[in-house]
Amino acid sequence: MKLTYNIFIAFSYIFIFFLISCSDSSSSTNPNENSFIIQDQINNATSNATINIPSGTYHENIVIEGKTIHLKGESPTRTIIDGGNLGHVISYKPGTKQSIPGGSISGLTIKNSGSGETDCGISIVSGEVEIYSNILEDNNNGIGAHQGAKLNIYNNFIHNNAGIGIGSKQDSELTISNNIVINNSTGIGIEESSLAKLISYNTIYKNNVSGISLKTDNTSDNVINNNIITDNLSAGISVDNGLIVNDYNNVFNNKTDYKNCSKGQHGISVDAMFKDITNNNFHLNTNSTCLNASDNNSEIGAYGGTRPFSLF
Repeated sequence: MKLTYNIFIAFSYIFIFFLISCSDSSSSTNPNENSFIIQDQINNATSNATINIPSGTYHENIVIEGKTIHLKGESPTRTIIDGGNLGHVISYKPGTKQSIPGGSISGLTIKNSGSGETDCGISIVSGEVEIYSNILEDNNNGIGAHQGAKLNIYNNFIHNNAGIGIGSKQDSELTISNNIVINNSTGIGIEESSLAKLISYNTIYKNNVSGISLKTDNTSDNVINNNIITDNLSAGISVDNGLIVNDYNNVFNNKTDYKNCSKGQHGISVDAMFKDITNNNFHLNTNSTCLNASDNNSEIGAYGGTRPFSLF
């Protein structure tokens, strides 16, 4: 009898362990590390809402249609949206009644878009969106603007994307400042009637083709000043089509520094003397010529200007 009782107790423990294991297994089917689903938050939000995203890794492909939504991560190094190599990671586009999207994206790492030609970490179709304090990495393209989008892009670290770091097509307008753009195919590409209203105070380093490429028939001036553009494997600044106002840049050690344009009256071509490229430290050494090369005799590159790069 005692033996039978002990066997019964043993099987009871095994059965309880089995139930707990099944329960744990079913609760982990959510691919996110927590129960916070960004897309659900967006779907339930009214226009002009701010979605505060806690630290964690989110395996989502986020779509914002016809709303003004502000996505705000807790930390750009600890709040990660992983697109799983499918399509865009974050996409803003018009709604069913052609309502125009807008808002802002900040404080996130955005990675692993699909590999299609137009797939992006962030894709904006129409609307006005502010994109700042993010890390965009391992996407096909980092940021893409289409169909009249107006973007203000600043204080981002954009690296190791297979295509363009920042690109625009179809009448879009971009203001791009205080970003570090490295190891992409082309750093910044402006095409198809788009306009670079201002490209200023960026550090654009070692992209596989050009640092900045203009192929646009927009009749307004593309203004490019106060940047450090160095060690890109084709041209530093390439103008195949478009108007350019270009001055106060340091364009140095690219295969060709200027293609179809000149450096401007105050442009320089010297070693920027970054502190520690290996560890992505693009601060300037104290004896760098770039520390007083801007149009107001101060620092050029991502750490210059009134809104210096501050992610790290």
